[in-house]
Amino acid sequence: MTPQRGHAARHSRPRLTSGLVLRRRLTDHVDAGVHRPVTLVCAGPGWGKTVLVASWAATSTDRVAWLTLRPEDNDRTLFWTHVVAALRASGATGSGGLLAELEPAGGVTDAVLTQILDELDALATPVVLVLDDFDELEPGAVLDDLDELLRYPPDRLRLVLLTRTEPTVRLHLLRAAGEVTEIRTPDLTFRSDEAAALLHSRDVRLTADELSFILHQTEGWAAGLQLAAAFLRQGRRIEEFPTDHGVTDYLTREVLADLPEDVRQFLVRTSVLDEVSADLATAVTGERYSQRILEMLERANAFVHGLGSHPRWFRYHPLLRDVLRNELAVESPDLVQELHRTAARWYADQNTVIESLRHAAAARDWVYLAQQAVCWVPLMVSADRAAFVHVLQQIPGSELSTTPELLLSDALLLFNAGDYATVAARITAARKLRAEPVGREGLALDIALLTIEAAVVSRVRGDMPGLVAATTDVLGRLSATRFADLPALFQYRAIALNNKGVGLLWTGQISRADRYLWAGVTAARAAGLILVEINAIGHLALLAVLRGSLREAYEHATLAVELAERRGVRKSLQSVAGQLALALVELEHNNVAEADREFRQAVDTHRADPEAAQVLVASIVEARLFLAAADLEAARVALRQARRDADPLMVAPALDRWHRLTESEVDLASGHAETVVARYRRHTDSLLPAETVCLARAELALGNLDLAEALAGRARSASPGKLVAVWAWTVTALVADAQGHGNRSVDALASAVRIAQREGIRRPFVSLGDRRVATLLERQRWLVRDNANFVADLLAETTVTRAAPAASPDTDLSERELEVLRYLPTVLTAAEIADDLHVSVNTVKAHLRSIYRKFDVTRRREAVVWARERGLI
Repeated sequence: MTPQRGHAARHSRPRLTSGLVLRRRLTDHVDAGVHRPVTLVCAGPGWGKTVLVASWAATSTDRVAWLTLRPEDNDRTLFWTHVVAALRASGATGSGGLLAELEPAGGVTDAVLTQILDELDALATPVVLVLDDFDELEPGAVLDDLDELLRYPPDRLRLVLLTRTEPTVRLHLLRAAGEVTEIRTPDLTFRSDEAAALLHSRDVRLTADELSFILHQTEGWAAGLQLAAAFLRQGRRIEEFPTDHGVTDYLTREVLADLPEDVRQFLVRTSVLDEVSADLATAVTGERYSQRILEMLERANAFVHGLGSHPRWFRYHPLLRDVLRNELAVESPDLVQELHRTAARWYADQNTVIESLRHAAAARDWVYLAQQAVCWVPLMVSADRAAFVHVLQQIPGSELSTTPELLLSDALLLFNAGDYATVAARITAARKLRAEPVGREGLALDIALLTIEAAVVSRVRGDMPGLVAATTDVLGRLSATRFADLPALFQYRAIALNNKGVGLLWTGQISRADRYLWAGVTAARAAGLILVEINAIGHLALLAVLRGSLREAYEHATLAVELAERRGVRKSLQSVAGQLALALVELEHNNVAEADREFRQAVDTHRADPEAAQVLVASIVEARLFLAAADLEAARVALRQARRDADPLMVAPALDRWHRLTESEVDLASGHAETVVARYRRHTDSLLPAETVCLARAELALGNLDLAEALAGRARSASPGKLVAVWAWTVTALVADAQGHGNRSVDALASAVRIAQREGIRRPFVSLGDRRVATLLERQRWLVRDNANFVADLLAETTVTRAAPAASPDTDLSERELEVLRYLPTVLTAAEIADDLHVSVNTVKAHLRSIYRKFDVTRRREAVVWARERGLI
C-alpha cells in the first residue's frame, strides 16, 4: 500500500517561519536526547514542541525521518506503511527488504512486523524517527507494536515522540534504565530574555514592567506570546490582552473543544477559584469524582497544573481561567455570586480566612464578610494584615454603618489608617447597634470590640492601667470560650497576653510584666502572629534595659530586629520596641554610631503611627544620644518636648520615672548635682536602684562621701541589675579613693570592671570624664591582671577633661573648619558629615585633625567642651 501523493507533506519536517527564536538550551537538550532510544516532548497545544524539534533537525547532522500522525494512522498497515515511507524519504533504507518497498498483500501481520523490526535492527546508518502528534494514536494494535519495538530498541533507531498527552506506550523500563530524555512544559516555557527576543522579532518592544505583565499572563506559553505580539502590533492596550478574542478562540478550539461537556462545565464552574482541590471542586460543582477529573486534565496537558508531586491542589493557566470566567459570566451570570458564596463558606470551614474573605467580597456578601472579619481581628497583627485590609477596603462605604460587624470592619480600616480618635467612635456606635450577645457571632463581636478598644483607647494613648484592666477582662472571657465558638481564640489570647505585659511594664510591675510578655511570645509563635511575637520580644528587651541586664536586653533586641528583618516587617510599628532597646544597649556599650542608626530607624518607623509610650521611650533614647555627644541643652529640649507632646490621658508611672532619671543624668553632666539631690532626697525610701545610684553620684559630686557610699551600697543590694552594679561599684571606688583607702578603691573598681567586661558595659567609665576615673583605671591595669585588656580599651575610650589652653592665633579656624566644628556636638560620623557637606571623608578627617591641633585636644568631646567655653558653638 503506497502512500498517496497528498501524504508526502506528512513525511517532511514542518517549514520554519521567519522570525523564529532559536533557543539553544532546548536544541542542545534534544541533541543530547537523541543519543538515547526515546526522546519524549510532552506539552499542551501551542507550547512549541514541533517548532523545537524542527529547528533542531534543521541544524542537526543526524539523519531525520519525520512523520506527522493522523487519526487514520491507528490502522496498523497504514501506520507502518507511513513509517517506512518516512524512513525511505530520509534515505535511511537500502535497496532491499520491506523497508525498501512495503507492499504486503494481506496488510501488516505479526510476521511482517517481525521482519520490519529485524530490518530496523540491521539499519546501515543511524536515523532519528520523529513521530509528531503522537497523541493521535489510541490504545490498540499500533501502540502494541510500538511497545514490542521498545522492549528491545534497535541500536540505530532513535524515536522522538511529540505529544500533547502522556503517551500510553510502556516507557517505564527505559526510564528506569535512564534511556528516556523528557522535555515537558516547564522546559518549553519561555524565559524573560527569550520572550523579549520573540516579541522583538515581531517588532514589539516592551518595558520591563510590560514584559513582566505579559509573562505573568502567558506563563511563558509560546502561542500566548505570539498572540500577544499580534495583539500589541494593533496598537491596543496591554491590559486588555487577557480578554483578546484571539486568545479566547485559540484556547476554545485547541483545549476546550474536544473535552466532554460535563468536564467543560466542571472547568467553567471551578474557574472562579484561583486554586482548586477535589473537595473544594465538589463543594462548588457537586461532582463526586473531582480528583479524577483534575488528574485527567493535568495528564492531558489541558492547561491544568498540579501543585506538588502528588497534587491535591491544582490551578488553571491564567489565560484559560480568564476564558472560562468570561464564559461563565456570559452564560450564567446569576451563578457567579453563588459559586463565590459557596467557596467562601468552604474556606471558612477550613479556617483559610483570607481566601474566605476574598470570595465573600467577590460574592458581594458584605454581612458574611464582616462576620468573618470580626472572628479574625488578630489578622491585623499578622503577616496577612495587608491582604486582610485590602479585602475590607472593598466593602462599599454605604454598607459600613448597617450592622455592628460592618461598623467594626470600618473601625479596623480606620485603625490601619492611624485615625485612632474615630476608631473609638466606631466602637461606641457598634455597641449601640448590636443586640445582646447571642451565640458564636455575639461572643466574637464582644471580644473583638474589647480587643480593639484595648489597643486603641488604652495602649495607643498610653493609659497603661486601663490597658491592664481591659486585657484582664479579655483574658477572662477567653478562658471561658471554646475554640469551636471562636476559631481565632489562640490569636486573641496572644494579643491580650502581650498587651497586658506592656501595660504591666509601664505601670512598674516588672516581674508580672516579664511573665506575661514571655507568655505572649510563646502564644504568638504558636498562633503564627509574627508581629505580636516581635513586639513582645522587643518589650522584653526594654524590660531588661530597665533592670540593667544588658546582655539579656541585647539578646532580646537583636532577636526582635532579626525576626522583623527576615519576615520583611522591619518598618512595622511592632518592631519599634526592639529597635529602641537595641539603641539603648549600644549606647551603654559606647557604640554611639550604631545606637544612633537604630534610633533613627525606629523613629522613621514610628513617625507614621505613633504610640504614646514608645514616643516617650524614643525621647529618652534621643536625650541619651545627645548626652553621649555632650550636647546637654539638646538633651533637655528633647525631654521637655516629650513632656509637652505627651497625650493628656497617658498614665505610665514607670516611664515617668525613667524620664526623670534621664533628666537627672543630664543635670549631673551639667554640674547641677544639687538639682538631682532636691529631686530624690525626699523619696530615698522608695527609690528604684537606678535612681538610688544616680542620687549617690550627685552626693559624691557635692562631696558628701559617706552618704554617697551608703547609697551606692543600697543600690547594689537592692538590684541584681548589672548596669546599676557597675555604677555603684564605681561610685564606691571614687569615694574610697577620695578618703585615701587605696586598696578598697582598687577592689571596688575591680568589681565594677569585672561586671562591665561580662556585659560589655563601657558608658559609665567614659561618661564620667573624670581624671580620677582614668587614674584608677590605670592603677587597675597594673594591679589586676585578669581584665587588663578590657581596662586598656576603657582607657583608650575615656575622655580626660583638660584645662583650657590660653587663646592664641593658632586657634583661629578657617571657614570650612568652623563648618565641621558645628557638627561635633551631634552623633554624626565623619562619613555622614562628609555626605552632608558634599566633601570627601578624608577632607573631614583632615579638618578634624587641624581642629584638635589648634585646640590642643585629642578627642571629639574635648573639642566640643573647649569650643563651648569660647562661644564657638
